[in-house]
Amino acid sequence: MAVAGFTQVASAVPSTPGLWIVDNATATSIYVPISGGIATYTGVVGDWTTVISSGATLTGGTSPSLDLDVAATRTGAGATTLSIYYSDIGFGPTTGGYTLTTYLGTGPGPVITQAFLSTANTPFAGSLLGGSTDVVGSLVVNSSGSLTASSPYAITILDTISGNVTSMDTKFTTLPDGGATVMLLGAALSAMGLLRRKLIA
Repeated sequence: MAVAGFTQVASAVPSTPGLWIVDNATATSIYVPISGGIATYTGVVGDWTTVISSGATLTGGTSPSLDLDVAATRTGAGATTLSIYYSDIGFGPTTGGYTLTTYLGTGPGPVITQAFLSTANTPFAGSLLGGSTDVVGSLVVNSSGSLTASSPYAITILDTISGNVTSMDTKFTTLPDGGATVMLLGAALSAMGLLRRKLIA
């Protein structure tokens, strides 16, 4: 299943992982493949005169972490949206939780952030994990929950911008069950250590 909103685009959906930037009003798009875990573009896309986007897959395997930084300025007239997708493949197997967060530095917005999971390991495709509208000057948890997927699978994050000037940072992170257990164990041991020192004193 293609990611929602792809039907608005005249150009073909990319078949390999990377950064895909689309001006939905003019059907203008730019695609940059991932190289060394990073895909970056700076330039013009349709009515958007300044677009700086950088996607990075920070880790892979069972605990994928994707990061998308965006700065965009629109000068064209009329209603338009800029969709910025960052997608990577080959993750898993994963059993644990995920969190999708966005810090929206400037607006005016609205800006919507979403994440998608493709169990078929197809970039720029899959089922919606969740998402929400971002808030200027705030760190927003757009979505969180459990993620259970065998390998390989793909993750796509999407920022949809309707405002004139926007800067933002979106992160998708996962934490396997084992990682959560280790964190809880570490917290418990720290608490025991503090209690022991208090009793000795």
